[in-house]
Amino acid sequence: MIWLSLLLACVTPQRVERSQTRTVLGAAYLSEGNPSDAIATLEEATKLNPRNGDAWEKLALAYYAKNATEKAEHAFEKAIRLNPTKAEYRNNHGLMLLDQGQVDKAIEEFSLALTDLTYRNTALVLNNLGQAYYQNKDYETSVKTLTLAVNRAPNLCQARFNRAFSYQALNKPELALQDFEEVIELCGDVAIGAYFHAAEIMLDMQDMVGACNNLRTVIREAGRNTLGRRAESLHNERCR
Repeated sequence: MIWLSLLLACVTPQRVERSQTRTVLGAAYLSEGNPSDAIATLEEATKLNPRNGDAWEKLALAYYAKNATEKAEHAFEKAIRLNPTKAEYRNNHGLMLLDQGQVDKAIEEFSLALTDLTYRNTALVLNNLGQAYYQNKDYETSVKTLTLAVNRAPNLCQARFNRAFSYQALNKPELALQDFEEVIELCGDVAIGAYFHAAEIMLDMQDMVGACNNLRTVIREAGRNTLGRRAESLHNERCR
């Protein structure tokens, strides 16, 4: 521990500033889909200032983008140890855990993120927590949590989209359809999945005109990707 104290004592204001600059650059590489350069840059940032929590957190994301899961977990632990209450760290760590199927741990992280009253994107955390409850098959709690997200951010399409699946799991197709249609209205051409899932519900309700119109929209907008091919197959089966 003595060597660590000596190292931290040597972190001059100039090194702190350089570390911050490298963090900003590393984050930019990461957002551009270049995790390799992000890792090199962010590792430099952490060496310049080992107490730079943002650098550790962004480094964790970069490692995970390169499938270096153990290194990502270690970097997240560093960031969280430096700032245990920072919602962004907890939320992103939760997303990584959720992606790995560690749902209970993800729920714990999202819940801790919500205790940071300074965080402005609470609706995003609530959306992630609601999705985690959905994956845990706790559909009632998922709906309640996602409703809180929608109430905080009515234009957050992802929360409405996720809530629709929870309504479907609870056998409430009318409410699910309402959410999918809200997503279509709010997000338009970026909501192709909502068109498709709304069409599935409409078919069950025997609303053939609405369902087939939605499927044609998906076919037109999605092209030959997986969703487009599914829509084309369903259209050919039910709309002719």
